[in-house]
Amino acid sequence: MRNLRDENDELLRMRIPRKDLFEFQSEVFRSLPYKELHHESWFQDRVISFINKSIVDGEVTVPSSSSRMLFLIQAVNLSMQQINCSSSTLIVNRRPWFDVYKNYATNYGIKLVETYKPFRQVFNKLELNAFIRIFPTLYILLKNIKYKKLGSSKLNDLPKLFIDGRGDINLENNGYHSDFFWLFNSDFPVKNVLCQYHSESEKKSLDEYGINTTSGHANNNSENEVKIKKIHISNTSNNPQESKQIKAMLASYEAIRTFWSIFFKTHNVKVNMIWHRFDNHHMGVADAIKDVGGISVYWPLSFDGHRQIGANSDVDVAFCFSQYSADLEKQTNSKSSYNIITGYPRDYSGPLLKKEAKKLREKLIDNGAKKIVFVIDENSVDDSRWH
Repeated sequence: MRNLRDENDELLRMRIPRKDLFEFQSEVFRSLPYKELHHESWFQDRVISFINKSIVDGEVTVPSSSSRMLFLIQAVNLSMQQINCSSSTLIVNRRPWFDVYKNYATNYGIKLVETYKPFRQVFNKLELNAFIRIFPTLYILLKNIKYKKLGSSKLNDLPKLFIDGRGDINLENNGYHSDFFWLFNSDFPVKNVLCQYHSESEKKSLDEYGINTTSGHANNNSENEVKIKKIHISNTSNNPQESKQIKAMLASYEAIRTFWSIFFKTHNVKVNMIWHRFDNHHMGVADAIKDVGGISVYWPLSFDGHRQIGANSDVDVAFCFSQYSADLEKQTNSKSSYNIITGYPRDYSGPLLKKEAKKLREKLIDNGAKKIVFVIDENSVDDSRWH
């Protein structure tokens, strides 16, 4: 599956998120179920962005994702070409937006037939997390129970920037990866930074550096109460599958926004800085920081060389490396009030690591290396079918 290519020799794993999913999403918007379910309340804040990204969320490795279904159709199409077959039938589990998938498959001579899942499979599909999010109070309670195990927070009363990093708690300005590289090379006050820790050793390191710490808890009391405007769906009876999916999306949105609004109030956060935008979670969080009078900020962790639907985002401020990156933001239909070109902010690391790189090079040459090839690998999984 990792070697499946189209007629232009492009990997389908690359083409589907670059092209097909954008077209699929547009067809969903034009479909009758989407138009019938659409409600004017979706236009408040980032609700419609959250819903629209939910429809195409999920990697090709996720069985229920749109990406997976389009990939299966393409895999059947390539198999048909190999045996000179002009038509075939593909039987798939029933899912929302089936008519859109059906039309997509028809373009390749494939008849898509849906089958109903047995009860056991239907029941298993109701994931516990999705069920819990229908009840925001329960969702917040369970998250707080989880975070309480990690201990108490260490906070001051100042307004804070919450850095939602990826776990690189390196507090030395040595050129290595760190969630705080921007802090080392700026005048931003450490006392205004908040970071979530996931172990006692992380908490100790952050405390010693002077960074505010939190286990991730949110004080759900009357003082931090959040009220979210009711979001509705129209004509649910005509489109049961799509209606069920969107109801789950809205329940998830409400739970995410409620929890994070309370979290930001608890910790007096005014700036939420993220790097992960590859699902719709950040959109609910962006509305949560808005609830407390703050702003959401995206900083790029890595370079994107082409558009991909997973990179679609909706924040207040988006940093990007170059004009090329800024143009990609538009191509992915990302939204931001401000798009700021920064250049490459980690160029300070080169001089710091030059001596170490030279030693490594000499060691490789001493051990017989004739040519040194540097390869960066990202997002691989331990599954030889895909990587």
